Amino acid sequence: MENIAKPTKQQLDWHELELGILIHYCLKMYRPDAICFQGPKAWPQNVRWVGNEDGLAPENCWATTNAGDARFNGTIPEEQAGVGDPDGRYYWPAETDMPNRTHAAFGGGWSWQPNEEHLCYMPEQLLDCYIRSVGRNSNLLLDMAISRDGDFQDEEQFRAFGKLIRETFSGPIRQIDRPILADCRCEIRFDAPQRVLYHVLREDISEGQRIRAFRILADGKPVYESACIGHKRIVPFESLTAAGLVIEITNAVGRPARRDVAVY
Repeated sequence: MENIAKPTKQQLDWHELELGILIHYCLKMYRPDAICFQGPKAWPQNVRWVGNEDGLAPENCWATTNAGDARFNGTIPEEQAGVGDPDGRYYWPAETDMPNRTHAAFGGGWSWQPNEEHLCYMPEQLLDCYIRSVGRNSNLLLDMAISRDGDFQDEEQFRAFGKLIRETFSGPIRQIDRPILADCRCEIRFDAPQRVLYHVLREDISEGQRIRAFRILADGKPVYESACIGHKRIVPFESLTAAGLVIEITNAVGRPARRDVAVY
């Protein structure tokens, strides 16, 4: 059998470049308003992928990034695509996706196979992914495997997941809408010490993400510090009891504004 020469890496790189130029030309010519999932690097309207299929966004996942930084091809250096750039030119929130069945299931969990119902993620596992995606300023895209007859046989899983979210984030201990920041601080006091499971922060992003760093203090002691808030930030605590919390904005571009804060 005649040996067939394999293309070199340089040839593959050139092929990818030529294909990208062709796709970019066709989009500009025929669909200039198209929004593309991981489209050509130079296309200004790409949908940004977080870089994994585990329902996991980076701890700080900025909604903005730059052209050419919204693609991920599986290599470690491009994992930065999931983080974004707080000073990025384009508003491209990251898409954080995952199958509703574990990766041990057929097709890595994305495709349906009979007798694999036991491989569905439990609602508590999905809640953890929700906190690590939606709760990190990202969007969670949860797949539902379709059976051969076109039915969605894992519906109960989604109902249980939705019920758990409502139970977890309804009835906050305390919530403040449009909090007024005094010296970039917002304080929440309780009538008595409370066990805190989640602290939910939302930034007013109508003028962009202006908050660049923040920290949370419980009864005057720092208990959490990070950078990005954005549309929503859910901060989980394993064992925290406090009579009051203070949220400090430690770095911002322009005047920071909060949409609301809530404690659960």
